[in-house]
Amino acid sequence: MLTLQIQDDTLEKQLTELLQQKFDGNSEKMLQELLRTYLAQLNRLKYSGILKWDKDGLAFQKEIRSEWQ
Repeated sequence: MLTLQIQDDTLEKQLTELLQQKFDGNSEKMLQELLRTYLAQLNRLKYSGILKWDKDGLAFQKEIRSEWQ
């Protein structure tokens, strides 16, 4: 079970409106979309280098390119 606690009244109202409008009150669909969006953003952050990788992105590219040759 996943529980989200929202402490911002304005954000809570906006999320409730989104749930009612876009997802016809279906909280399961809304949660699925929230998780999909979160994972997509997490992947962008990893790709951009904002999140730390095990290797530096440039070092990784050099290593991969040397394998191609």
